[in-house]
Amino acid sequence: MVQSRARSKGAKQARRQFILATADQLLRRDGFDAFTMKKLASAANLAKGTLYLYFVTREELVLALCTDLHDGWIDQFLDTEKQMPVPNYADLCVRFYQSFAADPLLVDLAARATSGLEPHVPLAAWIAAKQAQMRSAKRLGGLFCHRFGCDSAQAQRLAWAFLAALSGAQQRAIDLGDDTEIPETLQKLAKTMSFKDVFLNMVLPLAPSLSE
Repeated sequence: MVQSRARSKGAKQARRQFILATADQLLRRDGFDAFTMKKLASAANLAKGTLYLYFVTREELVLALCTDLHDGWIDQFLDTEKQMPVPNYADLCVRFYQSFAADPLLVDLAARATSGLEPHVPLAAWIAAKQAQMRSAKRLGGLFCHRFGCDSAQAQRLAWAFLAALSGAQQRAIDLGDDTEIPETLQKLAKTMSFKDVFLNMVLPLAPSLSE
């Protein structure tokens, strides 16, 4: 039996989160290419039209999920960093990468966001995604201020550099998978051009000076 329509503001918000949670499960199970609004409607026990009351396109829904996953990751990373007794920039860089890469779905959706998702969403959804990025950068900048004594301007530049480096590393990394027909020169290059390697090569030289 298809669920009835949510009417109160609270019920609508709960329904929206339920839709995103169900989408999360499907995407982890089947992958992005197999994900459709029809499958989501069936899994969520909702009419397909109901989904479009909350998300105009499949891409808008997936972008919203990507934003939620990104926010959750930033929350967890910042909470963990608060427990670190001694500020060590190189170690922080590694932990930042590892915490992001720990969720394969976040990695996958983040790689699709700029070119595969954002061009296909309404302006309001695009603005919401960019505002979420701004909040993440501001919070990450606050961490850099606290841990390394950066002034606010330097901390914000560093925060944006970290977020941009994640995106850039995803685009530039060489992942050969199981393809054995790749030339040996590229196989050698791939050993030093992993996602992790590219990210660290971009952010490690940006180390701030600790305040005295």
